[in-house]
Amino acid sequence: AEVHNTCGAVAYYYMKKNSPATISKVVLALKQHPWYNTEWKNKLTGLTGEKLDVALFMLASTYPDDARKDEALGGGEKKKWHYVDYPFVPAGEKVKAAAPEKPNAEIKINELLTTLKTTKNPAQKAIDLCWLFHLIEDVHQPLHTIAMYDRDHPKGDRGGNDTYILLDGEVKGVALHGLWDGMVDG
Repeated sequence: AEVHNTCGAVAYYYMKKNSPATISKVVLALKQHPWYNTEWKNKLTGLTGEKLDVALFMLASTYPDDARKDEALGGGEKKKWHYVDYPFVPAGEKVKAAAPEKPNAEIKINELLTTLKTTKNPAQKAIDLCWLFHLIEDVHQPLHTIAMYDRDHPKGDRGGNDTYILLDGEVKGVALHGLWDGMVDG
C-alpha cells in the first residue's frame, strides 16, 4: 500500500506542475466514488486544500488493492488486471514461453483510457480513475511485467511468485515477487 500511496502523491504533484487544471477535475470525479462518504471521509477529516487533494489521490491509488477484500469489487478477472507477464527466457534455456495472459494490466489500461472519455456514470468514472492510477503504478513495479521461463518454471514463474530465494539466516524461501514488493513498501 505504501508504494501506491507514494505514487498517488507523485501523480498529484506531477499534475500540479504539468496540468494543474486537471487536478480539480480529478478531485471532483473522485468525490463521486462510492467509498468517498463511507471508507474515505474519516481518513480525510481535518485535511483541507492541497493536503486533502493529495490524500484523495493517495486513497484512489490504493483502492484496487483495498477492493480485493470484496470479491465483487476486486476479485475474479480483476485480479489479473494488476500485471502483464511478458515472457523472459534466459540464454541457453530450451523452453517455450507463452504470451501474456488476458486480461492484463496493459489491456485494461488501454481500455480505461478509452472508457474514461465516454463514461457518464460519475461513480463508475471515479472507480475507473482509481484503477487507471493503480495499474499504471503496478506496471512500473518490479516483477509486475515479466515472467521467467526456464527448466524449473516451464509455465513461467508468475512474475517471481514461483521463484523462491533464501536470505541470510532464513530457513524458508521467500517469493521473489513478495520480496521486491516488501522492499518497496518498506
